[in-house]
Amino acid sequence: MKSIIKTDRLELKTPELYMAHEVFNLITQNREYFNNYLPWVKSISTINDVETMIDGYINAFINNSEYRYYIFCKKRDKIIGSITIRNINLIARQAELGFWLDYSETGNGYIIEAYNALDIERIKIDKIIANTFSYNLKSMKTLKRLGFHVIKTKENINQFIKLI
Repeated sequence: MKSIIKTDRLELKTPELYMAHEVFNLITQNREYFNNYLPWVKSISTINDVETMIDGYINAFINNSEYRYYIFCKKRDKIIGSITIRNINLIARQAELGFWLDYSETGNGYIIEAYNALDIERIKIDKIIANTFSYNLKSMKTLKRLGFHVIKTKENINQFIKLI
């Protein structure tokens, strides 16, 4: 995977340590919103926490076990979210999709644009799985627009799948 991917409105960039302050500020500004959907947000209380997280993302990218990108809006040159292909299992030929977006940027099609820019065929997988809370209507709508279908619902979690 490339370290920078460009679309008409976005730049997807692999995480680097210099981004930690901006990511921390984005998480802090959206904490109340993110806490509803992203359990890991509760563990982020300092910039050092974000730096540690980014170190892990960098290593995962180098090892081809996860492809995470921060989504930059070209017009404002700022991070507005993240999209990830993770838990890549080449034996089972599957991976998992994850994404999050600044609340003020939702509804603009940015996740769809970012997903479509990823070179997923290069990973040599047959399916992508995405999990979302059943009350996260925006994520479910986005996944359906991307061609994902619900395959399982358990408690408050819907599991979606897309065949490649």
